[in-house]
Amino acid sequence: MKAKSIYCILSSLLSFFGLYLLLGGWLALLGITEILVTYDFKSIYGLYTAGAVVLLAVLFRLIVSYLKRRNYLSDDEIFDFQASFMRFIYSANILTYGFSKIFRSQFQYGIITADTPVGQLSSTTLSWYYFGQSYAFACIIGVCQIIASLLIYYRKTSPAGLLMMLPIMANITMINFFYDLWFETKIVSLAYLLMNIILLIPFWQQFKMLFTDTSLFDKTPKGAALLLSVSILIPLYGFYKIRIDEKDFYTKNELLGGYKTVTFEKNDTSFNVLHLDNNFWDKIYFDRGHEGKLVLTQDSSASFDYTATSDSLILVFPTDSTTKFKGKFSFSGSDSLSLIGQLGTDYYRLLLKRIPIKEPVF
Repeated sequence: MKAKSIYCILSSLLSFFGLYLLLGGWLALLGITEILVTYDFKSIYGLYTAGAVVLLAVLFRLIVSYLKRRNYLSDDEIFDFQASFMRFIYSANILTYGFSKIFRSQFQYGIITADTPVGQLSSTTLSWYYFGQSYAFACIIGVCQIIASLLIYYRKTSPAGLLMMLPIMANITMINFFYDLWFETKIVSLAYLLMNIILLIPFWQQFKMLFTDTSLFDKTPKGAALLLSVSILIPLYGFYKIRIDEKDFYTKNELLGGYKTVTFEKNDTSFNVLHLDNNFWDKIYFDRGHEGKLVLTQDSSASFDYTATSDSLILVFPTDSTTKFKGKFSFSGSDSLSLIGQLGTDYYRLLLKRIPIKEPVF
């Protein structure tokens, strides 16, 4: 009885919250004031929204309790009504998100974002930009959401729809949280995920049979355990081997990073970038795997492989492997890098400043 009460209270809160999101979305499409449909739950209007949702849920529970005391409704009828109410709300919301992907109202970004270097984008903007690169992918997710929402709407097919929607909703929620998308987006996706899980609870006994009925395994071939072991061990060894073979790529070295040229001298002649000399070394990148890139002025660049030992440095350009930059490097603090060396018959002396770059977390 206590578990059912908790279930009903949580269902009420989520249902009214979902109803607000559903109505708010349609009001926004109709041009109704944003104050009524705000998703900024940290603002004063967001607090009003949260308060209104809680108030409606409490009033609903009071009405239900009154009807129960008067014997107008039984516990089972109340439970069934709340589950159906939340099912309709959840289905309608997911249907809206499905169509929004097909009609291109999600994953939109401006030309400022499109022309901003990747390293300067926040994880939020970068994620939105990434998902906006494939309309086909958005349509597939949208169609799956539409199919799942229609299945959820009808009582007999709702278990199939909920099972179909669960991994999609769990994935969306994890993306919102782990890629640090908007606070409001996190709250909304978490609410939908909880709706999905709560709606699946009444079907637990049916799903439980999938895990407890062992009759299917009585006919499992004797070699199945061996095949399972091999199927697990082979990819594990493969990943281990890749990690060992690519050790140089995963190992950080002292030079790793990007650098902007501060002073540039060639054959004892000082160059300035304003000269627009194509031989001016504007930026140098030392990447993992001993790979690098030299950026010259006038948007030209050259890739190279490098070897750094102690204070010596060798750059090999694949376009002309016979011509190598051989020299020395030294750091002044953690941000200033000095390079002195020879490339062909030319002598170079550079002072570079480290570029702040957000490295991958892996």
